[in-house]
Amino acid sequence: MALQNFASRKDVIIHASYSLSLLTMLSASAEIRIVCTAALIDTQADRRATEYTRSLDIIQQFGYMPYVVEACKKQGPTFLEALSDHVFYSTMNNAALRNKGVNEAKTFLQGLKAFGFDENDMIVKLTGRYYFTSDYFLRMIEKNPDIDAFSLRTTSFPGIDAHTLSTHPFDMFTGCFALRYKHFIAMLESFDLEAMERDMECIEWACDRYIRTMHQKGLLNALYVDKLDVQGKVFYSGDTPLDELPLWTW
Repeated sequence: MALQNFASRKDVIIHASYSLSLLTMLSASAEIRIVCTAALIDTQADRRATEYTRSLDIIQQFGYMPYVVEACKKQGPTFLEALSDHVFYSTMNNAALRNKGVNEAKTFLQGLKAFGFDENDMIVKLTGRYYFTSDYFLRMIEKNPDIDAFSLRTTSFPGIDAHTLSTHPFDMFTGCFALRYKHFIAMLESFDLEAMERDMECIEWACDRYIRTMHQKGLLNALYVDKLDVQGKVFYSGDTPLDELPLWTW
């Protein structure tokens, strides 16, 4: 009996040591990559450029080199090259599509593959016009190398109400979240883009459904946080002057 207990304890020690070694190797090889989306359209172009500049400058102040996926220009150079050494101009954007989320999925997937990150790198996806007000979210990621996905808790959305929560069980803020590279690629490739366009399913639902499903199956570790320390103005159709839009804090 004593031998059996010793064997069990030995198995636990070996398993714990293996897990610690795996975590150490993972954290040593993986890097945090902040990838910003951009859409250089003509509407309010100067104001949008100011927002992109502020966001990318802040990222560099935190010690990171930003990566940029530009969805609309198809080729550069633009002012973005002065702000980042890693700017990718996507050729996948289709202006005829109604669902902007479909274009976002296609262009971001193309950009991620072009950058060719390590499969264990943590990708922080940030809408380029939004900006960090502190490094809180980045430090949260640094302190939790065993987590594969970081997302804002749904109940922490500004202005959220009980009715919205009950009618939108799958939803997330895609303006800023983090997902390990291999999972990001797998998620975007799993989307049925034709169905999303046909049914006008928003990309927020699709992302949240994928992450929650994989988490429930034990295929990735997810952490839902109460805040991101990110601010920005939601542009929607672009008809309203940016000065008149409310400033949101997530």
